[in-house]
Amino acid sequence: MNVTVDLSTVLVTCAAIVIGSVVYQWTAPAADAPVPTPKGERLLWAVTAAAAVIAIGSFVASGVNSEMPVEPHPSSTSLPGDGS
Repeated sequence: MNVTVDLSTVLVTCAAIVIGSVVYQWTAPAADAPVPTPKGERLLWAVTAAAAVIAIGSFVASGVNSEMPVEPHPSSTSLPGDGS
């Protein structure tokens, strides 16, 4: 696995940090909330949002590369056991 740092990696990472920060601030409890949101739960939401941004951003930036083994296809003129 090769890890490269290019513009798309920097942009996806910055977007993940910003979205994680926004989610963390957005889930802050209101001053008059009867049950405040625990800090751990807010952190979980922020990390989950950042991971989603990284997953979606890396897919959009480079796509999914599947490495399937290439097998030669038999030609339509030769049949197994034809003997010709």
